[in-house]
Amino acid sequence: MNVYKWKRYLCALLTVTFVLTLSPIEAQAANKTLTSAQAVVLAVRNSSDISKRNNEIILKQLQYSDTVASAQAVAKSIRSFRWTPLLSFSFPSQLDMGETYDLQIQPIILQVELNTLKYSLNEVTRTVENEAQYLFLECYVAQETIAFTQERLTSAEADYLRDSARLLIGEGTQEDVDYMEDRVDTLTTELTDLWRSYELSKSSLSDMIGVDVSTGYTFRNPMLTADIPRTQLDNLVNYTLTYDLSYYEARMTTSTALINLEGYETLMKNYYGGAMGTIQTYINMAKNGQDIDYAAFMLAYRSFLTQIDSYWSGTRRILFFKFNLEWFKGDLSGSRYIEDEMYAVYNACMEYSNALQNEAMVKESVETQVRTSYESIGSASRAYESLTESVAEYKEDLERVTALNKLGQATYDEVEVALTLYQDTQLLQVEALATYNELLYDYDLLTCGAVSKYFSGESLSLDGDGSGESVTILDVTSDPYYYITNTVLDLMFHVGVVIPDGLDPTVTYFEVWCEDYQIGSRVSVDEVVSHLATDYGGTNLLTLRFYDGDTYVGECEIDASVAYGALDFGTVEVAAEVLPLGSYAGSTQNYGMVSTSTLSITTAVSTSNAMGDATSYMVFYQGQAVGSDTAIAIADNLSYLSVLLVSLDDATIVFYDSSGTPVEKGYFDTATASIWPVE
Repeated sequence: MNVYKWKRYLCALLTVTFVLTLSPIEAQAANKTLTSAQAVVLAVRNSSDISKRNNEIILKQLQYSDTVASAQAVAKSIRSFRWTPLLSFSFPSQLDMGETYDLQIQPIILQVELNTLKYSLNEVTRTVENEAQYLFLECYVAQETIAFTQERLTSAEADYLRDSARLLIGEGTQEDVDYMEDRVDTLTTELTDLWRSYELSKSSLSDMIGVDVSTGYTFRNPMLTADIPRTQLDNLVNYTLTYDLSYYEARMTTSTALINLEGYETLMKNYYGGAMGTIQTYINMAKNGQDIDYAAFMLAYRSFLTQIDSYWSGTRRILFFKFNLEWFKGDLSGSRYIEDEMYAVYNACMEYSNALQNEAMVKESVETQVRTSYESIGSASRAYESLTESVAEYKEDLERVTALNKLGQATYDEVEVALTLYQDTQLLQVEALATYNELLYDYDLLTCGAVSKYFSGESLSLDGDGSGESVTILDVTSDPYYYITNTVLDLMFHVGVVIPDGLDPTVTYFEVWCEDYQIGSRVSVDEVVSHLATDYGGTNLLTLRFYDGDTYVGECEIDASVAYGALDFGTVEVAAEVLPLGSYAGSTQNYGMVSTSTLSITTAVSTSNAMGDATSYMVFYQGQAVGSDTAIAIADNLSYLSVLLVSLDDATIVFYDSSGTPVEKGYFDTATASIWPVE
């Protein structure tokens, strides 16, 4: 054999020796292991999009608060007597049509925009999580494919070395050596391309999570499978429609359009009630979602405008002078406002009709996507299962051909063909599983997290590391959770809980608290607490307190900006529950220039107070007794001059036992007419 062949033989020998000693994957491996769940958490924390959306929510909250305060100030100013040092007087007046509309509608529109931003924050967060899962999956697949390709290259180089050695002793052929040389070159090129792609994926993941994972990290198996019952498809559709941002925006647009329509309708009725009959039928049809002949509506609307303007046509004679009636309209009347937006009601009807149609289209689109994507996932799952079966079959074929080769009943070429087919099919299996996981990620994003509970780990035959990572996510069918919805029509928020049967501890009632103040009243877990959205102010933290009948069970804090989440009764450590000492009722009687107030007390005995021993009481204001210098029986009413105590907000009450010893001290909560202990 010539010198060139000997040099190539020695190079191959050195290459195999080096590869067997230290593979690239082993060279970079360290003790740090990154999981998909960790990458998702880091990505959320590092996301500028999420930070930007949070800032937008804060700004919108400030804008909403300023607008409400400004509207109240403007309304108060217009309805109040005003004067300046230059003796310019403005007497109280009523809001005109335009001012009434702006003051009523603008805060509602801002509330809708604020709620939409909060919904979009959940959407942005889920999108970031989805992108992080994608990038992590790319890194893991590249990592395992490189390791597998490295093994194939090592095996090919060993075969090349063996064939070259056989050729030296006359037992091999040049064709076998050339074939293995080409195979080594091909696998080397593949490995180089894989490394390049791997580095790019790691760089993208590093940028997203804010941690450099280009070196010193290995990626744990994130592969998942999901058994999503077809019987749950309708539930998935309904769940998605509840929390999907695009459908929420469509619903809010419809609600806002209806508010706009009803606002204009009410204002117009107040000014032109008698003339509204001309167009009222069309307005009712629009509000009921019926099809409208807008050409006929336009004719009727123009007739309506002519009718309301007819009152100011012609002239009026006063003494020897004639005046145009239009002069008597006033500085800014309803009709003056209508001149600026003559077709306001007509346009509002059309906008509401369009919004209804768009809402129906978005709903149909979302439902179609959920059902179509479900079928795509099923197809991808079946493709992966088919390749898994093929891998098992090709493995059996390889073992059989290898055994026959050892007996001299199968050629070396047959073994190589079986090995190549087995290895290539394994790579196809990995690609199919990766595609299946990407579809699962996308479907979970599409359904707003509804299918996460069906995820389970899936191991790879290429990975000697074992099964995939277990994913723990809220299971809406077996875990207790809360949900929050907003109603734009009345600016109400609704807080509800779902408590599964058999939960320990038993929970039958719950309350909603915000910064030590109760919102609404205690309700059954089957009901919701509904109140004005402004009741929880600018804070996002609410506290839910749970009861089994009248027995306190526990409480936990929730984030009001998140539409739903798990309930953990151990989230907040609390002391013994504080209950009211009782309630009160008051009345005032006027006697000319003097008025007296009467206060009656009802006590509430509980294990957290000593009201069971209370027999009398005294009321104090700024350290002075009110109404009586001595304690009076609880059954008796307390009478006092109203001027001595204008409001009970700053007063305190002390309860005494039969011996005159104080047993409880409380303050008056005028919002709920209750008495609470002073801590």
